[in-house]
Amino acid sequence: MIRPDSKDKFHFDIGMVLLASYEQNTIQSTSTLFAILDQINHGILLLQDEAQHISIAKLNLQAGTESFRRSNYTSAYNFAKSAVSLLPDDSPWTKHYDLCFKLYMLLSRAAYSYWKIDEAKDATNIVINHANTLQDKLDAYTIKRNIIIVHCNPDDANQLVVAMIGLLNSLGEHIPCDEEARRDISRQVDIATKTFRLESDDRLLQMPEFSSEKKYDAIMQAYMILVSLGVIAKPQLYAYYVARWSQFCLKHTVASKYIALVYVYFAAVLCGELNEACRVGYRIGQLGLKMLNQNDLSVMPLVHLLYYGCVGILFEPIQAVIEMHRQAYDVALKTGNSSIAGMHKKFIIAREFLAGVNLVRIKDEIECVSKSQEYHGGIKLDFQHMVVKSLIDGDKESSGTKSEDGSLYDNDPTVAFYQIIISVYCGYFERVKHLAKRWEKIRVTNSFKTILSFRLVYVNFYWGLASLVVARRKATKLSDIDRFISIVENEAVELSQTSKFVHEEGLCHELAGVHYEELGEFQQALNSYRQAEKCYSTWGSQIKVNKTKDKILHVSRTLAYADSFII
Repeated sequence: MIRPDSKDKFHFDIGMVLLASYEQNTIQSTSTLFAILDQINHGILLLQDEAQHISIAKLNLQAGTESFRRSNYTSAYNFAKSAVSLLPDDSPWTKHYDLCFKLYMLLSRAAYSYWKIDEAKDATNIVINHANTLQDKLDAYTIKRNIIIVHCNPDDANQLVVAMIGLLNSLGEHIPCDEEARRDISRQVDIATKTFRLESDDRLLQMPEFSSEKKYDAIMQAYMILVSLGVIAKPQLYAYYVARWSQFCLKHTVASKYIALVYVYFAAVLCGELNEACRVGYRIGQLGLKMLNQNDLSVMPLVHLLYYGCVGILFEPIQAVIEMHRQAYDVALKTGNSSIAGMHKKFIIAREFLAGVNLVRIKDEIECVSKSQEYHGGIKLDFQHMVVKSLIDGDKESSGTKSEDGSLYDNDPTVAFYQIIISVYCGYFERVKHLAKRWEKIRVTNSFKTILSFRLVYVNFYWGLASLVVARRKATKLSDIDRFISIVENEAVELSQTSKFVHEEGLCHELAGVHYEELGEFQQALNSYRQAEKCYSTWGSQIKVNKTKDKILHVSRTLAYADSFII
């Protein structure tokens, strides 16, 4: 029986014996190293001199790096913490700069991926304060950018944006003051758009494999940080920063893993408004996907987030877009980018809802995400959960005006968007016009319109549908509008079936039933209501199934009453 106060020494002694044997072997297994360090780290305070401390710290760095590569962020974090604790108190960065830099970078990445954000932030700041090369500082700033995106803190974002503008100016890329840049947005976007238009696809894809200018690499990375945080700190200048980044990239034909990002960022800007520029944006975005390096997947999740979140969704089937979000979600988790993984998951759930995926399945997926926040970037899906529940069982608490903690949603375009959809499916058509106008008012004042442009299509669709229903109710001469509605209903059902939007097919059948019932064509109304019930059942909306059953019962009784007169 080992005494409690001797356990650490017992594990340590075993680990040191195993390490001596391990170091003599020509074939060294990483799994064996993990097991050895697990033993040694129990008694890490028993290590004697600085040389021994540094030796074990290097082994922990090796094990932590391999754990991170395997997406085992818990082990990577623990190995990094153990290694950092072994660094000497006296001038570690002066004596062991390379080791310190690698250890704190590993700790910041592992802590960020393990969702220990405060520790990640502290480790990153230590690197920034001690880094003695521009590239080392930029690598640390890149991790800090990820942390700021998670917190979405405008003050922290603004500080880093100012730092990147200063860095770019020192490297010869003049970024003017905010007011001057604001006046120059349209011109800069036009210049970049014209450059893309004039270049062939082959020319835009034929970037050199390697850059001979380290300065260019630094500028590309600084622009990446500036653009990704600009949307938080200075959203009104976001398009300006993207346009300038695009012009720099095309002018200098820079070789960088960020080229794919440049293309999709600018494509997203062009797709922010639904006009002829969207086609140009789609072409540029597709080129961005082709520029991805399959051997370096570090930027793939963000490229896919921008492309399928803002560009591809306007042109490609929503089911295919969902699948690409899933692939990028898996890669984001494997590469330790939990915040981007969380954003992909949020897109997946939102688009599954719009695509008519079974509501119960979506609810289960949301609840699963909520139970494993550390793997999904801490995303909050309480509002989406309320929306889904309201359409499954008519939960009265899911009004869509408050979050689950009771706080109000103020001027949130997402809230207004889903309230429009809920109102249509619940039959509150008069309310849709008010909500659509409210949503549009929020959209036009929102500086980042690239995501909202996709929703504009849905808002206009549901607004038009609701307006048609209201017009039908108020019309005095029904012959013309009835003929129009009959044509629209037949086309809508066919399109919904082709697109496999079972929820919209159900809505079309239900509205057709209402239309036929008002015309006194009760058998056709009954057939339409039955089709609607099947669709809503497949969709998983029990509240709609129940309401449709009530309509079926009412029409059936009407038919039976009419038949009794005939007899």
